[in-house]
Amino acid sequence: MVEYRHARPTLLERMGGYCSFCEVQAPTLDVEHIRCKDHNPALALEWSNFLLACKNCNSTKGTTVSTDEDVAARLWPDRDRTQDAFVYGEGGVVSVAPLVDPAERRKAELTAEMVGLLRRPGAGLTSGQTRTASDRRLHLRRQAWDEATISRNNLRKAPVEEMRDQILILATARGFFSVWLTVFRDDADMVDRLIRAFSGTDRARILTPPPTAPPPPHPTPPPPPA
Repeated sequence: MVEYRHARPTLLERMGGYCSFCEVQAPTLDVEHIRCKDHNPALALEWSNFLLACKNCNSTKGTTVSTDEDVAARLWPDRDRTQDAFVYGEGGVVSVAPLVDPAERRKAELTAEMVGLLRRPGAGLTSGQTRTASDRRLHLRRQAWDEATISRNNLRKAPVEEMRDQILILATARGFFSVWLTVFRDDADMVDRLIRAFSGTDRARILTPPPTAPPPPHPTPPPPPA
């Protein structure tokens, strides 16, 4: 019997072991249905309806998105330029970018709300909750920010190939691509290496962002399991 879970190995191969929403690296990721399968059983096995999500993003999203209108009201990492919609600041704190278009800003806000992307002490989480197993995304993102900052400073002191290779090993092990991209934004070589190191990252859409570019096609579906 074919189940949507059978898509997980191919999704991991093509997208890496990272949550499509918060970008955390996690040993267990769920096959996330963009339009919830409970309300759309016909889409339960639809390849274009799949993403990968960590437990926190998956449970927070729940059945929020059920209709085409729900999908259109939000931004999606497999088809939209989500890196333009969010700003990663000191300590890995995420905020909605000051988008000029109010409609796009509203989409970003609804996207963040959908998975709790902006949660932090004083904004949906207490300080204690950020350290608990229930939602450690901010804690892990802050850790990645600190490690990326230390790595950048070390690279400036020792700009050798071995240091760059070690940074890529650490970055891909930690996840949070947007954090590493932000910290190394002034190092064009490292930006290029990071883009190539993280599976499924569309280099052209990050480095050359045409404002009217069409959404990228969803990855070709895998063959059905035998």
